Amino acid sequence: MESIITDVSKGKLSIGQKIPSINELSELCNLSRDTVEKAYRELKKRKIIVSVKGKGFYTAKTELISKINIFFLIYKPSSY
Repeated sequence: MESIITDVSKGKLSIGQKIPSINELSELCNLSRDTVEKAYRELKKRKIIVSVKGKGFYTAKTELISKINIFFLIYKPSSY
């Protein structure tokens, strides 16, 4: 979960990009299929990924990708 969240927030995974299936990730990382399924379920719940029936899992538009807005105000009283 953390690696997908990190990759999305850093822009390594773009919005709408396909991610490995549960079976592919299970084999790739030597994890139980149930573990990967629970992680994907939690990512879907957090709206970080979406599933498309028959197609797979994709990254979703999320608040993890944020713009930085900076407002800098200097107030110095002046006698002028």
